[in-house]
Amino acid sequence: MRYRSQWYVARGPVSLWMAFGIHGPFLFIDRQREILIAKVSSQGQPLDAAAITLTMRVIAGTRDFIAARVT
Repeated sequence: MRYRSQWYVARGPVSLWMAFGIHGPFLFIDRQREILIAKVSSQGQPLDAAAITLTMRVIAGTRDFIAARVT
């Protein structure tokens, strides 16, 4: 994963652009699959590693689920 121009970019078979906000909001953009996912939330901790890990797993599953039904 790399950071550039206020975006995190995860490299892989399908790249994922991510923007993280303090206290839990996230924006995920999968340009290849034309998928955008927004997570709006307010968590107690400014940065919660366990919540971020869980969010990333849910986003990966959601992207795969959507992509399998669109193609």
